[in-house]
Amino acid sequence: MEQKSLVKRIIAYAVVILLIANFIMHASFSEIDSMLQYVGAKGMRQEEADEADALDASYLEQFRLKQRLIDVNGYLTKLLGKREVMGMYITDDARILTAYDETSTDYEYEQTVDFYAFLKANDIRFLYVNEPIKYLDDAAFMESFGAETYSNQNADLLLMRLRDADVPVLDLREELLADGKDIGEMFYRTDHHWNVPAGLWASKQMAEGLNTYCGYDIDVSIYEPSNYEVTTYEDCWLGEQGRKVGRTRVGLEDYQMLAPKFATDFSFKSGTQVAYQGTFDAFLRPEVCNAENDIYESESWHYAYSRINCINNQADSGKVLFLCDSYDQVTEPFLALGVHEMDSVILRDCGDEFPLRDYILEQGYDTVLVAYTQFMIGAHDDATSSNYRMFTFE
Repeated sequence: MEQKSLVKRIIAYAVVILLIANFIMHASFSEIDSMLQYVGAKGMRQEEADEADALDASYLEQFRLKQRLIDVNGYLTKLLGKREVMGMYITDDARILTAYDETSTDYEYEQTVDFYAFLKANDIRFLYVNEPIKYLDDAAFMESFGAETYSNQNADLLLMRLRDADVPVLDLREELLADGKDIGEMFYRTDHHWNVPAGLWASKQMAEGLNTYCGYDIDVSIYEPSNYEVTTYEDCWLGEQGRKVGRTRVGLEDYQMLAPKFATDFSFKSGTQVAYQGTFDAFLRPEVCNAENDIYESESWHYAYSRINCINNQADSGKVLFLCDSYDQVTEPFLALGVHEMDSVILRDCGDEFPLRDYILEQGYDTVLVAYTQFMIGAHDDATSSNYRMFTFE
């Protein structure tokens, strides 16, 4: 026990020394005098406070030893057995989970029902798909971590209300259970996104949903895993959540990239115009899958697939607008294999001036598919959330 205490003290002293040394070496150190001049008897004026905040942000961004300190902190939290780190919760098998607040679902419900009515009036088909988070039982989360979470309860409430309003709904949690899938195998341990095999599986479920609810006739056998070449990279990358808690806390993990074994033929669009011809390979970004990249600073391997508006020259029918989120980096490419034309929009990336409904009518879509991970539900409760506009279907 005494030896462990000594180790912790030594590490703590080392961290302090590193912080002081880095601060002295950093350009921010030379700005101390000018910063002190900002502070008078009445404190800083707003513009001065903003300048100080900008300087502080610059210092943190350029912090030379940031990565080492993240790893030191990760080692310490692991040594101390801390399961809650920076608002995230870590399981015994190093999976990172997040808790979510309760919401009324009123905004999401009203916007979706009104949007469905608009589409129906214009003879445009619609399907809402609920994409799961990394756990299916909010109560079990409470039992494990002693923290309240409401994501599954929020989703249950919204989907019940939508179904009561006769809105077509596909809940992928139900499909997971029906297929006997283990939710832990569908997601990266160190990232909030699902993995590529899960994206292929979800694409099959969505294709079946388009067949059932939207009158499509997609041959879903194209989504069988045996039809795909698998490239596996072992012990190679750290997800977006893992970068916050440290490699030393959760370790690196494997990554799999899938590509069809069968021939593909796509026309890829820029805006509404065809820009170039290609195959499924155009969706792939193998340069992201480089184990030599800095695991903290390089682009997340989740983005080794691109969302590109496209025309599938081997499919005869279907023009779909896909309203989606970042989960669908790894569903849009696969789903596009089953329909003639697939475009996508992420509403959080669009300004208030984006005329969604006019755009749908102008482009002549026959189907709108909304697929959201369920933590989007409730984002509109917080005006500062990056996902604030995801359910604004106006």
